[in-house]
Amino acid sequence: MPIAPTFCFIDPFGFSGVPFTLVRRILSQPRCEVLITFMANAINRWLEHPEANVREHIVELFGSDEASRIARRRGDRVAALRDLYQRQLSSVARFVRYFEMRDEQDRTIYFLFFAGNHRLGHAKMKEAMWRMDPSGRFRFSDATDPRQPLLLDEREDHSERLFKRLASRFGGRGVVTGKQVREFVEDCTKFINVHKSAALKLGEETGRLRVEASKVDGKPRRRGYPPGCRMHFPPGPGNRSAGA
Repeated sequence: MPIAPTFCFIDPFGFSGVPFTLVRRILSQPRCEVLITFMANAINRWLEHPEANVREHIVELFGSDEASRIARRRGDRVAALRDLYQRQLSSVARFVRYFEMRDEQDRTIYFLFFAGNHRLGHAKMKEAMWRMDPSGRFRFSDATDPRQPLLLDEREDHSERLFKRLASRFGGRGVVTGKQVREFVEDCTKFINVHKSAALKLGEETGRLRVEASKVDGKPRRRGYPPGCRMHFPPGPGNRSAGA
């Protein structure tokens, strides 16, 4: 039975009691989203626990026994656990993002995973993450100066990087609308609308992007890059076959 639009914050103590079957049921509902505290460090410590019921909680959390195999691998097990949970969420949600939290020694303690199927909810969550960490790394650490709430206070210009991504996606495709570009940035990248506008401005100013004087409806394009504006990204090496 469908339920009302719900934003569900799942904040377990540890990792038991949050089976993936429950998360799947929530995300199967229209307009339902989750924000999950994923205790990566604790899970890593208990991966090889001698008690079977403890290991079973981990299997239930992931909805897969793949975590048990991670215990036998070398390398960064926390990253492997994070990636596995991301893949599991991506199997039941269109949009998945995570934010990393670190302790006083700058070690990962947990991730905040967002998952949902609504475009607007995804865009708003990305905006919140950018406000917390404008570097784009989406991390917060207690090892930083307590008077500086962000992991890094660098206001990096991402325009060139995003423009290259757009040129790869749309290069040589003829007329591309502002709406198409915005949907691609919002749905398929970590960037948000303010980055999109800056990247398009850079491309236009450097002659790598041509924007027509009139919009799709025939009205003049006055400023910015509204949904109806018409743009041309010139073809380049590999652009014609580039995917999303």
